[in-house]
Amino acid sequence: MEVEVKFAVPDRPTFQRLLEAQTLGGLSLGEGAVARVRDHYLDTAEGALRAQGYACRLRQEDDRTLGGLKGLGQAAGAIHRREELEVELPGLVGPADWPPGPARSLALDLSGSRPLLPLLTISQTRHTRPVLASSGPLAILPPAHVRVCRADAPLATSLEVAAELAVLAERQDLLTHGCLASDRYLRPHRVDVGVDK
Repeated sequence: MEVEVKFAVPDRPTFQRLLEAQTLGGLSLGEGAVARVRDHYLDTAEGALRAQGYACRLRQEDDRTLGGLKGLGQAAGAIHRREELEVELPGLVGPADWPPGPARSLALDLSGSRPLLPLLTISQTRHTRPVLASSGPLAILPPAHVRVCRADAPLATSLEVAAELAVLAERQDLLTHGCLASDRYLRPHRVDVGVDK
């Protein structure tokens, strides 16, 4: 189960301030790294996966490719919870060519073994930083510039910040209410193009 806190960033000056911040809501931010991520979303011609509450994603980051299924999940304010299954791939291949395992089995079951077609592509430049506490990292904080395209035609662009709460989920209230939510410039964010990242 993936748990994230997602906020929209209203403008580039605020985005730059987040990139340069040393603390957020009283919590220290560690040294960052920049990654360029390209997500390809697939579905059947009839939209079978989305109709059953899932998205199929092929993620390219550096020289690594991951195939995955993400439950569309639910959002309560800024908190997003969803099921996620991933598998490492040799390249951009559909579920029929994924290694045996839960992700492949679920993808083939949801699609009825019908071919999956390109739906849209999301390109991100992610500035990843750990959120630190005395007991260790709380989460990964990736401010990201996001561009959504369908057939190479831009659909939307956005600036956002998300905290992935997988490391110490029991501290999510501290992070959600004491860290990101303390920044009056941020507002809960939902992706409105049919998939989540």
